[in-house]
Amino acid sequence: MEIIASHSPLDFDGLACMVAARLLYPEAVAIAGHELAPQVAAFLALGRERLDLPYPEEIPPHSVEKVILVDTQSPERVEGLSKLLSDSVEWHCFDHHPPDPRRVFEGGEIRTVGAATTLLVGELLQRGLFVKPFEATLFALGIHQDTGNLTHPSTQPEDARALAVLLEWGADLNRITEFSRLSPRQNELLKSLEKNARIREVGEKIVLTCFSEGDHVEGAADAVDHLAHLHGADVALAAVKIDGKTLVVGRSNCFDVRTLLLPLEGKGHPGAAAGHTKMSPPEAIDFLEKRVLDFLPPPLRALEVMNGPVRTVDSSEKAIVALERLVYFGHGALAITENERVCGMISRKDLEKAVRHGLSEEPVGSLGDRRVISVLPDAPLSQLLSLMGRHGVGRLLVTENEKLLGIITRSDLIWALEAHPQAEKALYLGDLLEKLWPPAALAILQEARSFSSLPLYLVGGAVRDLLLGRPNLDIDLVVEGDAIRLAESWAKQKDYLCIPHPPFGTALLVTPNGFDIDVAMAREEYYPHPNALPIVEPASIRQDLFRRDFAVNAMGLDLSRGKLVDPFGGREDLEKKVLRVLHRLSFIEDPTRILRGIRLAVRLGFSFEENSQNLARYSASRLGETGGERFKRELRRLLEEGGNQGIFLLFQLEAEQLINRGIKRPAPGLFRRYFHLKKLFEARIEGRYWLAGLALLLLGTEVSCCERLLLGEKEKEVLKDCLEADNLFPLPEKNSARYFLLKNLRPEVLLFLAALASSRERKKILSFFFRLRGVVLEEVNGYTLKELGVPPGPLYRVLLDEILAAKLDGKIGKAEEVSLAKKLASIYL
Repeated sequence: MEIIASHSPLDFDGLACMVAARLLYPEAVAIAGHELAPQVAAFLALGRERLDLPYPEEIPPHSVEKVILVDTQSPERVEGLSKLLSDSVEWHCFDHHPPDPRRVFEGGEIRTVGAATTLLVGELLQRGLFVKPFEATLFALGIHQDTGNLTHPSTQPEDARALAVLLEWGADLNRITEFSRLSPRQNELLKSLEKNARIREVGEKIVLTCFSEGDHVEGAADAVDHLAHLHGADVALAAVKIDGKTLVVGRSNCFDVRTLLLPLEGKGHPGAAAGHTKMSPPEAIDFLEKRVLDFLPPPLRALEVMNGPVRTVDSSEKAIVALERLVYFGHGALAITENERVCGMISRKDLEKAVRHGLSEEPVGSLGDRRVISVLPDAPLSQLLSLMGRHGVGRLLVTENEKLLGIITRSDLIWALEAHPQAEKALYLGDLLEKLWPPAALAILQEARSFSSLPLYLVGGAVRDLLLGRPNLDIDLVVEGDAIRLAESWAKQKDYLCIPHPPFGTALLVTPNGFDIDVAMAREEYYPHPNALPIVEPASIRQDLFRRDFAVNAMGLDLSRGKLVDPFGGREDLEKKVLRVLHRLSFIEDPTRILRGIRLAVRLGFSFEENSQNLARYSASRLGETGGERFKRELRRLLEEGGNQGIFLLFQLEAEQLINRGIKRPAPGLFRRYFHLKKLFEARIEGRYWLAGLALLLLGTEVSCCERLLLGEKEKEVLKDCLEADNLFPLPEKNSARYFLLKNLRPEVLLFLAALASSRERKKILSFFFRLRGVVLEEVNGYTLKELGVPPGPLYRVLLDEILAAKLDGKIGKAEEVSLAKKLASIYL
């Protein structure tokens, strides 16, 4: 016999799963015990016979050979099950709780979603089985109950998709609403819990309550859900006396509440769990109140959310000047000061209106908002949200002892809400760092922490590659403070070489064991015009990361906590394998980012995110030809290591126009040959081979990039020689003729010709480079000719070249060199 069973007391998710499983296992009988949640009892009172759910005692003892457990993995939670089992039982299970390693099942599905019913609905959909509207309603009740109407943290997109399918199958929303309400007795319990509730605000909002009197009330968990929603609580803990024991119910959206309830035999989900204790309800709540503080993540404070320094303007300054300043810095508002004290705020929007209305010359003091809403650095996130909403302002100033520290905008609060709670969502990278980095590099990070009392972060490619599981020992450190002072103090105590760079607030440390450490001040960058070097100013780590090229490079590792700092979704982009810029003008400000992105995409096997791809095309078309040392350096690296895929991306992004006007898409295979041959040439002789690649790009165009790319005289000569060499084709067939034609060409020119040539011509060039170029006379030289009576002079070169030509053409070998020299000498003499 086969049976389908769920836990006791039975809730809607368990009941729905049993009915759904019966559609999948048509030979099985679904059993339901006597312990039922109140709404389930009411539901079954109207239709138990319709659902055909016998009690366990109606099943013959020891007759069950197959059990399908639903919404639980624990047979002991099924009422009366042990008496029904035969000697050999096959176990199947459908459950949404974390897998129990002690249990082994032969069928079913165990996966973390909001409700177990979701898994079975997916299976029904996949098999194309028919579901009646009554069944669809029950299944929807199961999902709604276990996901808190799709509001519990454990809810997944799959739960919402399942509900959409159930509505298509005819689920009755009126019935769902009816049975989702609290029963009269649950409402009475909710009132009692609300009366006894106390609220604690410690970064998160916590509701604690208990109830010791009255009759047994089932469904206490539903009452706690309503209490949590009523108060908008992040954590709700309730203790209720039931049958001589205390039931403790926990709800949390900021930590795994199961771990909090472990001493009370807590079980459930990360966001919803319950346990039992012999303590009285008040004692249980006092116990949990002390314990819960250790589980709360550190609350976000104003100091962590704010940006700085704050841009200010004197109240007497003209509106047009203030607007120009805002446009230059790219900010949305300025703080107005009088006698170095903040007295108001003025937004870019207000300044633009003032200018449009002819008030360009008016002082900003008469135009700004004189309300100054400020907070202390340790103000919690909840206070910031409350102040901004209550006063209807878009910005808060952070001050301490009359000193202006920073500013918090609506965007900052949105970011904070997305990132919150930081401690729970931030990924710990300490273990990964120890696994991938050698002890010497780890020791440097430990030193950095010990020398800095200010917030210190590892940033850039090292963090990106750490998440990719690749060791990258580029040690780039960012400190929210004076980087040069930190570096000089560090270098002095450890005897490192320190090279400061004051204009950018950075310093380079060189250690005796070969590590280069870049130490930089957290800073903002402003570009006076496209392709210009940036102007830098002190900032927060978030602002510093925002100036990076792509989100995958805009992550940091907080060295004090070992936690990932990822304000712009770089980790998600790593998972998607995409490169995404952080703002629309990123490529306009710095066109080299396009070339850098191409190299990075090739190296990591990533692609440009669609919007970033469009922005690259737009920026390239607007900027046109670009130059400068930084652009030249990125172009050189692209032509050195970008590969054929890099050149493909260059043209896909239409970025070739940044190099030179009129560049045409190269013939298929041209750059594949170039990169392949470049490796062969580099193994034999050094050269500036990237210039051969540049020449291949510039073929057929009017070259105008030499000055813009700041090419040196030698580089210009190499490029010129390459572009003038394509008239050498076809090459001579005779080895000697080909040798004397090619022998004085630079290796870069030979690479250029080899990549450009047809297969036949390329073989001639490679034959010269790898074989003929190394042929020399071994027995004959100038002294030999002198001994033969040939007078010194130009004739020596004529005779030696003629002997070498014979050897190249295979007419003579080493042994015949002297005899041919004698013969030629006699002829010329």
